[in-house]
Amino acid sequence: ERLPPADLERLLSEGFVPRVLPGADVIALEVDGAEDVGQPFILRYRARIPNFGRPGPGGSLLVPPLFPTNLAAQQASLPSRTTSMGVPAFAQDVRLVIHGGQASQPPVEVDQGNIRYARRVTQEGTDIIIERSIRIQNAVIPASDYAGYAQMIRELSQIDMVETPVTR
Repeated sequence: ERLPPADLERLLSEGFVPRVLPGADVIALEVDGAEDVGQPFILRYRARIPNFGRPGPGGSLLVPPLFPTNLAAQQASLPSRTTSMGVPAFAQDVRLVIHGGQASQPPVEVDQGNIRYARRVTQEGTDIIIERSIRIQNAVIPASDYAGYAQMIRELSQIDMVETPVTR
């Protein structure tokens, strides 16, 4: 049984968004793909979040990573394997706009086999734009390749956990 669109939107705006972004007040929500199980489920929303981040050095604010994937726990939890490992397809794009402030971080790009990862921080006037994209293609990792794959996934998980220092 499927939820009516209005109920789905209410559940997402009252339950999901505030859980992943504590204190968030959803101001716009759009859901695509909920009707067709063969299509990607796309959730777009805008939210206001007071007191986002934690104090950092020199009066800066450290903005946490949004929706860290923790790929290491999902795909590289074992020290070694004796059988092949299936890797499911996954795609996620996150765009965060912080109004009022300055930030600078070098861009990060990783393109390794079935995984593409990119994160960049840009400045548009007084707005800070933090964008992160992950694309993982279906793959089968042979046991003999697991150690190298696992090392790359662990490094990517650490990269994905970097906070962004923001000054006001």
